[in-house]
Amino acid sequence: MNSNIDSVKIQKWPRWCIGSLLLYALLVSPSLIIRYNAIAKNFGALLLALSMFSLIMYFYKNRHLQICSKFPRTIYTILLTYVSCSIFYGAFIDNGYVPLTFWGNIDYAPAFLLPLFVKIGMRKENVLWLLKVLAYFSLLTLPMFLVDFSYTLYIGWTLFFPLAFAKFLPKKLAIALIVSGICYASLCWFDGARTPVIRTIISMLIAVYTYLKPIISRRLANWAAIATIVIPFYYFFLYVTTGFSVFDSELSSRSSSLGDNSADTRTFLYEEILDDLQDTKTIWFGKGINGKYSSPFFSHNSGDNEERQNPEVGFLSYLLKGGIVYTVIVFLLLLLAVIRILSVKDNIIAQIFGLLIVQHIFLLFIENIPQYTLYNAVIWSIVGFAFSPNLYDVNENTIGKIFNVRRSFVLSKQQKTVINK
Repeated sequence: MNSNIDSVKIQKWPRWCIGSLLLYALLVSPSLIIRYNAIAKNFGALLLALSMFSLIMYFYKNRHLQICSKFPRTIYTILLTYVSCSIFYGAFIDNGYVPLTFWGNIDYAPAFLLPLFVKIGMRKENVLWLLKVLAYFSLLTLPMFLVDFSYTLYIGWTLFFPLAFAKFLPKKLAIALIVSGICYASLCWFDGARTPVIRTIISMLIAVYTYLKPIISRRLANWAAIATIVIPFYYFFLYVTTGFSVFDSELSSRSSSLGDNSADTRTFLYEEILDDLQDTKTIWFGKGINGKYSSPFFSHNSGDNEERQNPEVGFLSYLLKGGIVYTVIVFLLLLLAVIRILSVKDNIIAQIFGLLIVQHIFLLFIENIPQYTLYNAVIWSIVGFAFSPNLYDVNENTIGKIFNVRRSFVLSKQQKTVINK
């Protein structure tokens, strides 16, 4: 009995943690983009503090919840150790430590807490609750466009998650999400936000795959997932060894059809980050949480500060903050999650989760900055679910039940009446 009571108390922490990030995405992030607002910034800092505190408390209370497989568990332990050492170094040793920035900026210490969401994802009830909440939260994507596009952009950032499960959601909700996805991608395209467009399209393709599952073999889907992961690594290797940039090549060749979206805004970032890390001899362990890189491009062309802490590309951000070592550990854990989740046979729900991690790995080479945001909380929770002992328990019926709580309650009440008779 006590364990049941304790488990209910534990489940409150994810609600506080995710709820704070929902408010941050809904109220804080868009308002800071539109114009600087001291009230919004302070409120955002409070929400971040509440979210991080709840995350740490949940992690502590579930410290005995471990990944079953030995190798992934070892990699996760190494990752947590590296994160702990980075935070300690950044807060107590690094001369660049500024308390408010270090703890209150989503690019600094909060970003290094993201792997803790793995523990939240390891309990299926948390992941299913997150899916339900984001399904209805995403319905605000289009209405908030009436306020400002920035609200639409940030609210729609997690639309990809419920959209991929459209087939298994209530029909009206699924249609609303699909319409929202199409409109969201269109609005982002016209505004020049290309990554949300790609993410939304991939999520729609995953949803289409669920409808065509009977005529598409699981092996073919897995090979497509492998290719999606290999391609960015191949082109990065090609860039490092030959200097060939796929961004410059592909965007230039399609400049007539892409219009304003044909600008190559990535090649110079790769060049600046890699040059800076090599020049400062920090390529292996990075520059730490407080690390910044020198950007002649932004200094000369946009009047921005030459020292920048955010390279706007997830892969490069990992390199900047933690070097090759940190980057390899993170990507290895992501790949292990994909391998485990896609190895589950005859479970389309598990496969969807795996494909969502695949799209994240792919987009890490384009954007997907590892900031303490709702998007990354979802991704790391999905990674945790990949290592969950409940992975095999979630199926189409499970998804349906969480969106029909009232109906299932009525049925159980009727069954109880029959039993009493």
